[in-house]
Amino acid sequence: MFRGRPIPEMGLPLAILAALSFLPTAVTGLLHAHEMASAAPALQEVIRFHRNLALSGCVLMGLAAGLRLLLRRRPSTGLRVAYWVVLVAVLALSLSAGHQGGIIAHSEM
Repeated sequence: MFRGRPIPEMGLPLAILAALSFLPTAVTGLLHAHEMASAAPALQEVIRFHRNLALSGCVLMGLAAGLRLLLRRRPSTGLRVAYWVVLVAVLALSLSAGHQGGIIAHSEM
């Protein structure tokens, strides 16, 4: 945006930043999960479900970034549809993982 590029060209840098943003979140979550599971054994299933949702979202966001890179090189309707489907899946997984994280964070330990 600062270089005056058109908005559609911002998709790739934003997809890469979004994919990278999952990394510190995943690392801190995995480190904290052990602590939470030992403090509240009843939450182990919720923690495991939250972890699986978040890691799936992370993998899919990496896939979305890859698809966005392919779209830049070879624009096609099929790739564009796949990119948007993956983004919608990432959104659904992220919302669900966030909800599960709220349940974990606000549970009675």
